Amino acid sequence: MEKMIRLEEVLLNPNDYSWADSLFLPENKNWNIKSPAAVLNLDDLEEGEEAPQFALDNNLIFVLNIQEVQDIVENANQQREECSVNDLFDAFIFYYRNDAFISY
Repeated sequence: MEKMIRLEEVLLNPNDYSWADSLFLPENKNWNIKSPAAVLNLDDLEEGEEAPQFALDNNLIFVLNIQEVQDIVENANQQREECSVNDLFDAFIFYYRNDAFISY
């Protein structure tokens, strides 16, 4: 079921999603933990489609696949015993911008 959620829900529960899912966020890239997000499966695309219709209808862009989000959260939790959602967001943004894990 396609629905809008908040980015923090994805960061706090990344293992609730399938390895085949991808994270979509607003195209303006002015993201924060409360940003609207969608987790969509790219395998559901029709031939010739570049993005799911739900993403297009809500001005969302592909950001990362869920496996990457799971790895970001796991890495942050390994470095910090009690990661806050803000720590997870910082790790997420760092990875998105640098294609590397954050070091605390």
